[in-house]
Amino acid sequence: MRLAILVPYLCNMGGVERVVMKIAQSTDSAIFTLQYRPENLYPKFHELDVRLVPNKLSFLSSGLGSLAGAGLAFRSLKLRDFDVFNPHGAPSELIRNRNSPVAWYCHTPARSVYDLSGWRMQRKGWISRQAQLAANAAYRQIELPAVRKIEKIFANSANTQWRIRKYLGRES
Repeated sequence: MRLAILVPYLCNMGGVERVVMKIAQSTDSAIFTLQYRPENLYPKFHELDVRLVPNKLSFLSSGLGSLAGAGLAFRSLKLRDFDVFNPHGAPSELIRNRNSPVAWYCHTPARSVYDLSGWRMQRKGWISRQAQLAANAAYRQIELPAVRKIEKIFANSANTQWRIRKYLGRES
C-alpha cells in the first residue's frame, strides 16, 4: 500500500513533525510539504522521501495569506500512484478535494479560524477585523465540504476530538 503523508510545513522539531516522521519510517511513505527545512528537523528526516508541493501563493507569509496559499496548494493537488492520503496540520485536509481515500490525523482544526478567532480579532483594527472575518468565512466554506467527504478522522487527544465535533461537525 502506498501512503502519501501531507503536512503544510516541515520547519521545526515539534509534535506534528515527530508523528509524521514515525509514520513515514514505519510505512515507507512519501511526504508532501510546502516548506522543508531539514536543518531544523529531526536528523531522521534526511532518510525519508520528502517532496515539495508547488505553492503559487508562497510570497504571502502572513497568517491569512499563508493559510490561503497552503489551502489552495493542497486543494488543487492531484496525486497519482497512492492508495491512501494522510494529511497532518491544517489545511492539508483539503487534499480530499481531488484525492481519496483520506485518513486525516487531526492535530487540531485551524485554531485561528475557529476557537482563537475572537481573541485575535480583539488585537486588530476595524478594517483588519473585517478582512479576518471574511477570510475565516471563506476558509470554512472551502474546508467544511472537504471535511464532510473525508473517510476517516483520527484525533490526537480528547480535546482535539471535541474541537472536531464542535467546529467541523464530525466524529473522530
